[in-house]
Amino acid sequence: MSLVKRLSLAAIGLAAVTSAANAAIQANWVNVASMVPGHTTGAPAYSPGVLADPSSPGAILAGNYETWDLQVQLEAGDKWTVAGLDVPATSFGVGGAYYNSAFGGNTRPSAAIVGAFPATGFDTYVDSFTGGVNVAGAATGTTLQMDAARVNVAWGTNNVAGDPAGPTTYTIARLTFVRDAAHWVQTIPLNFGSVFSTTGGSNAPQPIPAIPRAIVPEPTSLALASLGLGALAVRRRK
Repeated sequence: MSLVKRLSLAAIGLAAVTSAANAAIQANWVNVASMVPGHTTGAPAYSPGVLADPSSPGAILAGNYETWDLQVQLEAGDKWTVAGLDVPATSFGVGGAYYNSAFGGNTRPSAAIVGAFPATGFDTYVDSFTGGVNVAGAATGTTLQMDAARVNVAWGTNNVAGDPAGPTTYTIARLTFVRDAAHWVQTIPLNFGSVFSTTGGSNAPQPIPAIPRAIVPEPTSLALASLGLGALAVRRRK
């Protein structure tokens, strides 16, 4: 079966959920950078070089933007093949919006582009272990969308043979977005899509969880946070 055919099936099966106990693949979000005031995930701020990048005005990334990587965790002998995401920016509040660099695209930017325009490294894109990606279309419906308003994409690796087998963990997408500061506790979807595998264990679709909400502590909590008692607990796979 062709990879494009697999991706089409991924788009159809995004709602499927199986037991994590039998999963050969699991998805997890990692917060890699943030400029959110009071953010408690422990992510570092964007570097001065990124904020000074003339291709992406500092006023954008210096706001309430945050960057999260979607990572897959693979069990022994398994390989990731395809995934799908469908996440409107309104999932992060009425003022939610994705960041898209003028020098980026739908896949990981080259090292040369990031070197010249550092903010492009925090573009919103899909990825694979090697960077070789087959973007097949939309995860739901027929319209591929990766803009400020929505990420709706189905994609997969174009190098299954060369990609590493588990046990391993690596990034397959990056989202940079701003949340509506007035909607920190807005309800977001239970899951954002699915990831698929083809070898070892179960090859049923596994859910991509929602990105954890940032927590802005109350003033009385800041002192506790400084003592390490106010850290956000991040659920990890056992």
